[in-house]
Amino acid sequence: MSTPPPPKRQWSWRSQAFRGLVYQILAIVGLTIAVGYLMSNTFANMRARGIQSGFDFFLQPAGFGIGESLIEFDSSQNYIVAYLVGLSNTLRVALVGLVLATILGTMIGIGRLTQNTLVKPCAQALLKLPATFLCCCNCSCGTLP
Repeated sequence: MSTPPPPKRQWSWRSQAFRGLVYQILAIVGLTIAVGYLMSNTFANMRARGIQSGFDFFLQPAGFGIGESLIEFDSSQNYIVAYLVGLSNTLRVALVGLVLATILGTMIGIGRLTQNTLVKPCAQALLKLPATFLCCCNCSCGTLP
């Protein structure tokens, strides 16, 4: 014995599914038209002013130096190398910050859980200090969060 086929949908304006589908199609068409207009307008204005778009500048010499880096860099190298040097510097600083924040957070968390009467109030004060400072700054500026 086979199962009967599912009932055929009646697509009409009374159907919420049909109206939802029509509204989604209209929204996509409207968004496509708006983005197309903005892109054509932008390209026409850039062409009128002689501005080129693209990523050709990546191959040109950067013309500036970067003081600290893991990778050797001077101003005669192109923008791609400068981008990679900046990315490596960002990752290096983020990694150091991540490690230090983890260590500090762990120490403060353990300090709050300890029974030592000297360490526990200090750890709680370290947690409450930023909130107190932000509240005082916001109240003195006349704005509240």
